[in-house]
Amino acid sequence: MTTDSALRVTVTIERREDGGLYVYSDDLPGFVLSHADPDRVLADIEPALNVFMSQFVNHDVQVKPLVDLRDALVANGIVDELPKGRTTRDYVGLAA
Repeated sequence: MTTDSALRVTVTIERREDGGLYVYSDDLPGFVLSHADPDRVLADIEPALNVFMSQFVNHDVQVKPLVDLRDALVANGIVDELPKGRTTRDYVGLAA
């Protein structure tokens, strides 16, 4: 991976029966996060992906969530929010 490379990884976020969240990625086998506190899981995604992706490509990587057009439209009240339950998020990893 060169310093100008970007990698996209999709994580899937599912609601647990206890109200917590379960996070995994089909793009990165072995990447799994789960906790009863949804806020803690969401806060852990970026730092965990930083470590996991850096080890995966053997180079320092910093990840940031990609801005989703639909999320921006929902935030601005232009369209309604999608039903809850299962969702995905895309992140980009940039060589640090």
